[in-house]
Amino acid sequence: MCMAISNLQRDREYTCKDVPGRVWELQQMLDVKLVDPKQEPNIRCAMEVYRKGPLPGGTGPFTMFQDGKVITIRQLHRSSPFWLELRIAAIL
Repeated sequence: MCMAISNLQRDREYTCKDVPGRVWELQQMLDVKLVDPKQEPNIRCAMEVYRKGPLPGGTGPFTMFQDGKVITIRQLHRSSPFWLELRIAAIL
């Protein structure tokens, strides 16, 4: 299972089968400029990761993106914005 932060209010059956829906949501965020343009590389990276399969683990119940790459919490630096996608199965 995977779930993104903006989908927490949806029912708990939101799974990786709805990846196209999450990719669509992320694309909409970019298209209507709902997020800071500096987040675009991170969001595009998240979209690509979703298209390849389940979100990678290793960083707890979430996957982090910074500078257009998947990172761990130890790799996080304050000089660039980061994006976080929640993997709900990791906390259920």
